[in-house]
Amino acid sequence: QRLSTTHHRILFGMAVGDIIVSLSLATFNAMLPSDVGYFLWNAHGNQATCNVLGFMGIVGVGMAQLYSYSLNIYSLAIVKYNKTDHYI
Repeated sequence: QRLSTTHHRILFGMAVGDIIVSLSLATFNAMLPSDVGYFLWNAHGNQATCNVLGFMGIVGVGMAQLYSYSLNIYSLAIVKYNKTDHYI
């Protein structure tokens, strides 16, 4: 029932994307390969965790960006073109 409107679904998608990006940034040092320990403090990961970190960052930023575009188009349709939520 909470995600019954398009507006709420778009905001939920943006929040999920932001959470994914925040998780990748919060675990940045722990997931980097230990080979770069001379460059970054507390690097404990391996190549696989580094790949997961990059994937999470790209997916999260992409999701947030695309949902932001969707919110802009949705707002344009509602405000300028007087479309209803049912129509969209």
